[in-house]
Amino acid sequence: MKTDIWMPIYIKDYLASTSRLNPEQHGIYLLLMFDYWINGPLPNDIEMLCNVVGNPKDNPRVLTWLLEKYFYLDKEKNVWKKERIETELTRASKNRETARENGKKGGRPKNPRVNPDTNPEKTSSPAPTPISSTAPTSLPENKKGFKKPTVQDIHDYMNEYGNKKSIKIDLLEEPDGFYDFYESKGWLIGKTKMIDWKATVRTWMRKNKNFNKTAKESISSW
Repeated sequence: MKTDIWMPIYIKDYLASTSRLNPEQHGIYLLLMFDYWINGPLPNDIEMLCNVVGNPKDNPRVLTWLLEKYFYLDKEKNVWKKERIETELTRASKNRETARENGKKGGRPKNPRVNPDTNPEKTSSPAPTPISSTAPTSLPENKKGFKKPTVQDIHDYMNEYGNKKSIKIDLLEEPDGFYDFYESKGWLIGKTKMIDWKATVRTWMRKNKNFNKTAKESISSW
């Protein structure tokens, strides 16, 4: 299963289940989870896992204790698994598939400035209407210029704002959902070009009921 370049970790959940770990144990546990996210379930091979986490091979006691405490052994496949990571991997896969399908259905909108009734054989155009010297020639747009965010930009800001406002967010789905929605609309809000995408993200988060739903979900701990 192909994984994302980032792994979601809900800090409160993690700390709630690891409050008794010392710094060494935290480091080993996190490295085990990171390897799991990239390579899949952990092989039931203590020597190999010692290499993964930098644990002395002649004293794997801490590593073995962490495996037995936070993972379960799938005896049929002889690998260590973790329910929470399996859940998040499934979400990541579903999210990628949804984004891929949305991309097929949408794509970039046509340039709204193109006039479909324009006669390509017409070589002349009417003289422009004189503009009053007292009126501005055009309405001012965003002085800084709008720069379309990437999905990663949206993910990072949702994470930052969610932590600030204590909002639990499904970062596997919402950033892509926001990007796909406004990409399909040409980054317009109604008929107006978006100016501040971060402000739009904040509005999206306040109005989207999925955030409240995510916060109430029952899911295994880290």
